[in-house]
Amino acid sequence: MTLDTKEKDILAYTIVVLSNSLSILACILIILIYYKAKDLRVYAFKLVVYLAILDLIKSASMLIPTYSATRHDFSCILQATVYQFFTIAGFLLTLLMAISLYSCIIQNCQDIEKYHKVFIILIFLASFSSTLPILIFQVWGRVNYWCWVSDQNTLLRFSTFYGPLWLENCVNLYLYYKVIKKLKKEDLEIYRLRFYPLILIGCYLPATLARLLEACHIPAPYFLVLVTGFCDGILGLVNFTCYGFTKHVKSYVRHLLFFNKTQSRLGELQEVNVLIK
Repeated sequence: MTLDTKEKDILAYTIVVLSNSLSILACILIILIYYKAKDLRVYAFKLVVYLAILDLIKSASMLIPTYSATRHDFSCILQATVYQFFTIAGFLLTLLMAISLYSCIIQNCQDIEKYHKVFIILIFLASFSSTLPILIFQVWGRVNYWCWVSDQNTLLRFSTFYGPLWLENCVNLYLYYKVIKKLKKEDLEIYRLRFYPLILIGCYLPATLARLLEACHIPAPYFLVLVTGFCDGILGLVNFTCYGFTKHVKSYVRHLLFFNKTQSRLGELQEVNVLIK
């Protein structure tokens, strides 16, 4: 069965809405757990909550129905700028998580949290810097079935988004490789840790392929567009599953569901383990 243009618009938007809605629900859940469970308020889990907030705002912006908007519509401008800023901020926050684990486990740094505010400020400055050219040069526009940097601005797309993304992926792979290698020697659990550097790769490989095709003036196949929208939208849920739904969080949820008032006690070592167990 062949879909007409309107049916393609509706199907693509539906997939974007469903995937981002799942991410929004997951982000809200992790924020509520942080608010309710005081014993989980350690530095590592605090970073997970920050990531959830960024994913929540980014996913909320993708619910705006811009599949029929023009580049001059405020909804298109809003979606393009919010998506750029908060997605880049999320990328950089996952890099901060990797750096924090590396510093604690490889370099035995015990006071990484004291640099916390500086890191967050740098993340927001970098995100603002990546978003500013979109506003200055007014290069937003329809991209497939949502709004972002228009396909006439390939250099800007790769210099402010995909270039930093894949550079960060390379850095993350190196940092997690070193961490996993050391933890293996100490016979510590590393199952969850193996997935961390693969999250952004898996969620943004389809989008990268689509943008490379567009850079070569080849329209991305409709199926690839759908996969791109789904994978991008599901990022918040994947982050929640891998980073947020740790052993300690699952324990708290079980206590909550079965009305068990027992609370888990987290020691200094668990501040690192909250991200890897």
